[in-house]
Amino acid sequence: MLEIQGADDLPNPVNITRMDWDMDPFVVISFGKKVFRTRVIRHSRDPVWDEMLLFHVRRCETSFKVQLSVLDWDKLSSNAHIGDAYFDVNELVRRAPQPDKDTGLYPVGGEEGEKGAERMREYSLPLTTAKEMRWQARYNPIIRFRAKYQPYEVLRQRFWKQYLAQYDTNNTCALSYVELRTMLKSLGSTLTSTTVSSFFTRYGKHPHEDEISIEQAVMCLEEELGGPVREKKKRIGGNGDTEEGEDGGLNPNPVERVINIKNCPLCHRLRLNSKADMDIVTHLAVCASGDWNKMDKIMLGNFVTARQAQRELYTKALERVGWWDNRIRENSANVVIQNRMTGQLEEEKTQVYDWLGIRLLGAWSGMEGGQARRLLKSLSIKHDNKYDDPGSTKEILAFIEFHGLKMDEILDPLDSFKTFNQFFYRKLKPSARPMECPTDPYRLISAADCRLMTFATVSEATQLWIKGREFSVARLLGEHYKAEAERYVGGALAIFRLAPQDYHRFHSPVEGKVGAMIDVEGENYTVIPQAIRSAVDVYGENARKIVPIDSPQFGRVFMVCMGAMMARSIKMTVQEGEWVERGQEFGYFAFGESTIVILFAKGCVEWDKDLLINGWALLETLVQVGMGIGRGKQFLSALPLCSLSM
Repeated sequence: MLEIQGADDLPNPVNITRMDWDMDPFVVISFGKKVFRTRVIRHSRDPVWDEMLLFHVRRCETSFKVQLSVLDWDKLSSNAHIGDAYFDVNELVRRAPQPDKDTGLYPVGGEEGEKGAERMREYSLPLTTAKEMRWQARYNPIIRFRAKYQPYEVLRQRFWKQYLAQYDTNNTCALSYVELRTMLKSLGSTLTSTTVSSFFTRYGKHPHEDEISIEQAVMCLEEELGGPVREKKKRIGGNGDTEEGEDGGLNPNPVERVINIKNCPLCHRLRLNSKADMDIVTHLAVCASGDWNKMDKIMLGNFVTARQAQRELYTKALERVGWWDNRIRENSANVVIQNRMTGQLEEEKTQVYDWLGIRLLGAWSGMEGGQARRLLKSLSIKHDNKYDDPGSTKEILAFIEFHGLKMDEILDPLDSFKTFNQFFYRKLKPSARPMECPTDPYRLISAADCRLMTFATVSEATQLWIKGREFSVARLLGEHYKAEAERYVGGALAIFRLAPQDYHRFHSPVEGKVGAMIDVEGENYTVIPQAIRSAVDVYGENARKIVPIDSPQFGRVFMVCMGAMMARSIKMTVQEGEWVERGQEFGYFAFGESTIVILFAKGCVEWDKDLLINGWALLETLVQVGMGIGRGKQFLSALPLCSLSM
């Protein structure tokens, strides 16, 4: 729960007329895939927003930080960035209340009294900037907000307590059988009289003579929600022998349900009855948890990235009529990825030649297909020659600035690079990419700095991501390894897509012996998501090098290294028959896009859950070399050798 209160001492930049100052601030809040923004406060250096939002925190997101960016809105020019503040969600998670060991109930207020449960932690953080601004010597801007984290159980139990209290007609903080039964009926409950009576008998009470406390009723309801699904067919009397199924039809053999409502009475969400009881009650508890009556504005949502939430009006108008629409799951020209280190959604900077590649995709299957291929191959050869020329070093600094590369990670000094390509496949300091679980050979690591997609099976990948009509494992592996393709059809698949700004040396994800490396001639199609989700079999037609690794932990693993748009050179730094260690450098790509597709036989690997979730959502995950991404599936029972990440 986050409440953006206000900001103080914001700078007063001059407006476009240069005769007066103008500060129209708003805040963009980013956490993982969730992005929100406040309304704009016109002409104020000390704005007050008083806007509240709630968002969910998954277990794999507890290491992320919440980013709050304050910007100055401008109708005509681009919005000015004032500064950023960050706070650690894990800090709030550690302070979350704990349940009573005997009852499982959470305290209402704790040490601070009953209202202590309402209390949120106060924050007043300075706004920082990536580079020094002219106003920093005169102003010290801060942002004020309040935040707290509550487990679902806290919200759910509070919902039960407040709702049950409404049916305590004699204000005894206890409920009779009739009162409890009436409350359940108001929620569409199909619990039988026998089940409701058991709420009393378990505490030694008579259902029709005694009362149970509200706390006891809450414990019974929570137990009913969390217990195993039990078939209670036809024990339900005349008040609900049937219930609506997920497909809208009638289910003649229902189970007892604690709650059975179709629409949320608070947010009016539809088809709630298709969910489990626990999910419905949790949904109601979350909806009721904020006191919206004190807020005259509801925070705007539905932004894909923080960058999109910052855009000015005329840019958004262009997006609506142009080619730059921004949606996860869609084939828009803006590529959206999630940074696994920060959790933030980011828009990838797309090169001009990628746009050309997307436009040419429509020509591959037509009469002009041969001409389009020749054009793309010619452009790739020209780029190869251009960036191998000593004069290309003048483009290094502009490339660094455009992509914001971290100079302190590069092993060699800039003046040691004699061509742009030498800089492009630069080496990094060993400390820049530490390996996760260095002593655990069953921990699969990322082969590259890349945008990663993982799928449990090849068929899942083709259903969700790879849309090329002629794609198959046999076609991907080429004629030399075609006979082995059948073993990998039901196996796991990972796609490591390297953008130009990435570190372009790739490493072995497993340990093992390198097999025969086979070159397959082909095209240089772009490998950005729009191309992979087109009808063209990009992976089966691009030039590639197929390298098997015989691993004691994962069996035979195929690495298919392919050059893509403007990239033709694939250089290997290992030899056939050589034993490679996990994380050892394997090769590098010259300038352009590149991709590595890795195949595992069926049952050999299990991906980290956060990567699978993003794969199902058609969202690439930004990862780095050495980061753990999966584990040998047949060895999971012997875990943990070291802790799993994410």
